[in-house]
Amino acid sequence: MFRKMIVGGVAAAAALTAFAPVALAADNDKPTVQLNAGSNVNVYQFTGGNTAFGNCPNGKGVFSSPALVFSDYQYGPTDHYHGNVAARATLKPGLPVTPGTWPLFMTCGDKEVDAVFTVPAQTTPPPTTTTTPPAQKQQTVQLNADTAALPGRTNVYQYTEGNVAFGYCPDNVKGVFFSPALFFSNYGYTPTNHYDGNVAATATLRPGTSAGTYYLALTCGDKTVTTNFTVPAKQVTKTPVGAPQTGGGATATVVE
Repeated sequence: MFRKMIVGGVAAAAALTAFAPVALAADNDKPTVQLNAGSNVNVYQFTGGNTAFGNCPNGKGVFSSPALVFSDYQYGPTDHYHGNVAARATLKPGLPVTPGTWPLFMTCGDKEVDAVFTVPAQTTPPPTTTTTPPAQKQQTVQLNADTAALPGRTNVYQYTEGNVAFGYCPDNVKGVFFSPALFFSNYGYTPTNHYDGNVAATATLRPGTSAGTYYLALTCGDKTVTTNFTVPAKQVTKTPVGAPQTGGGATATVVE
């Protein structure tokens, strides 16, 4: 009796070993189809690639769908899916993309299997904002500058005070002044008082220059800007000689 039980147990174990592969093979013989794998099964992806997977035991399966086109077929064991055929899936060109469900078919010999996949609502990315860089400050030049205490000095030569040529050169280029009416000295290349610039120099009237309008130029590298300034008529105070019989005399201002 004990001997028969052992023999029976061995026979049962042998039967399980024999039939288990048959059951697994039966699962592999079933044609199947789906779009994508993992957490994205049967959901179309707008931001990543899409792959149609299938299992076709009797031949090379072919996918079809009214919404998709298929390319780059591969036949053999596939990653992420227990099958033997895969292909890249993309939306048909010109197809209106509306959220909803679409069929996916695979023809396998004389059999056809199908699945349903979803096209989700396509999210619109936020508009791209572009920051316009600030406009570059332009090259400028002038003679003297107004202050609250001394208005009316800009681009007017001063006989009784010092005169300064001011300018701005982009990219901190060291500018050079020129004028047919002025000499320049004591250049400084730092931010200037009373003027939003980065170059200044003492300006002195050339001997023999008469009253009138002249130009002042500032050259920064290969660029030059100009402005006009005025040399006013010089006022000279004279004391006229009175008639001898009167002995009188008075001062008078004469414009030269």
